[in-house]
Amino acid sequence: MSALSTLRSTALVPRLVLLVGLILAAWTLLPAWPRAQHLVFVFAPRSRPAYEIHATWTPEGSSEPQAGFSLRFPSGAPRRVEYPLSLANGEYLMDIVLWHEPPQREAGPTTESVVLSGESPLKQTSLTRRVNLGGGETTIFLRESPQ
Repeated sequence: MSALSTLRSTALVPRLVLLVGLILAAWTLLPAWPRAQHLVFVFAPRSRPAYEIHATWTPEGSSEPQAGFSLRFPSGAPRRVEYPLSLANGEYLMDIVLWHEPPQREAGPTTESVVLSGESPLKQTSLTRRVNLGGGETTIFLRESPQ
């Protein structure tokens, strides 16, 4: 009987070590695991209309943007723009560029080219916002600085 109980206890030790290792690995990796995030961009009531929104996000402590997106609104963006994504919780710097003139598009023989109205470049506003993503909805207010 003594040999049987010793055999059971020695088989239990590797299982416990494996279990503790899995718990520690999960504890370490869980914060970096992507989660469903929902960004909501809200324009100020009297802000200029935006026809394109370009956004990139950089994790806190990093020097390079992790990813980004662009949205186009031919008739102008609504006051509230929602964008779902999968991203780890944490602090991020969001760099946002709002284009205030719609580009005029001409179809070329093989590609589409953008023709600017007049000779001036598209008018744009660049904003940076620090956001803390914690899963769920994060509201980002797009108030332009007075010029």
